[in-house]
Amino acid sequence: SWSDAVAQQLAAREQPLSEPQRLGTASERVLEKTLRSTLAHSPVDRPSSGAEMAARLRLALHPEAAGLFDPGEASLRSRLTRISPWLVAGTAILLPNIAAGVFNYMYNHQEILDEQMLEGLDRIAFCVNSVAYPLAIPVMVWFAWGLARGVKSANEGTAVLPEDVSDTVNLGHRAALIGGTFWTIAGIIYPLALWWMYPDFTTTQAVHFFVSLLICGGVAMIYPFFCLAVISTMVYYPHLLRGSMQDNDFDARAQQMVRRSEAYLLIAAIIPLLGAALLISSESQSRGFMLTAIAAGVIGLLASFVAYRLVSDRWARMGEVLSSRSS
Repeated sequence: SWSDAVAQQLAAREQPLSEPQRLGTASERVLEKTLRSTLAHSPVDRPSSGAEMAARLRLALHPEAAGLFDPGEASLRSRLTRISPWLVAGTAILLPNIAAGVFNYMYNHQEILDEQMLEGLDRIAFCVNSVAYPLAIPVMVWFAWGLARGVKSANEGTAVLPEDVSDTVNLGHRAALIGGTFWTIAGIIYPLALWWMYPDFTTTQAVHFFVSLLICGGVAMIYPFFCLAVISTMVYYPHLLRGSMQDNDFDARAQQMVRRSEAYLLIAAIIPLLGAALLISSESQSRGFMLTAIAAGVIGLLASFVAYRLVSDRWARMGEVLSSRSS
């Protein structure tokens, strides 16, 4: 009867679809999930629009882009989305700043030989760090809030706010600006304070102090930027968009990310040059530190170049699916 047929159809909806044979590729996972979502009984589980459906089908045709948006549960990228974004962002931002601070402190202890000046340097360092870190950390927490909120929404399967996507993409740049600003201010405060406290503090020592802080400020800019740029490009941005596969601002974001990467790559190239300038003009007791700084700068430049190429390539791959030009 008609009622029995309807009952059978309703009961069939509750039965799971048969499992296909799988190869395990990203394109296969994307296509299977797309087809299963179109057959879902609940409208909430189906694609919300034809544009989303088209983007998902287009993604299945681009294996490298599919690997970004659906990396597989056992992959490193997938595991990073399950780690607290506060921990990831905090590590990427704080470690370079702490390492640069320790190096700068040790270098200037070698450069300044006067015992009284060393005592003054310790007092100034304590005062500056007591103000700088308590100010910088809340600012970074504020900027990272959108990332944490967006990752939480994506993990829960709810809609991700556009401003959270923007905060995620811009986090590396903001962290670099904050770090660079604080280091530049410190580069002015330290020499002025030592000059005011000790008339014997020479102009050469002041220049060394300022340039050494500029070098550390550059390190505090490029490492957090490229680290967060790679993580946001490879992990967080695809994770936030995998639910909707829609970003009206994609082309502007991609262009901005590539241009910023080029600018920070230039900063990374300047750091070894500043280190070489200090090495030429430094006393013999500080040359070992400057050689270390130059070596670290060269390694940082190479790493920045690799990160720049990676970021540029992955945004181009995502553009095959998300760009309005390709659509």
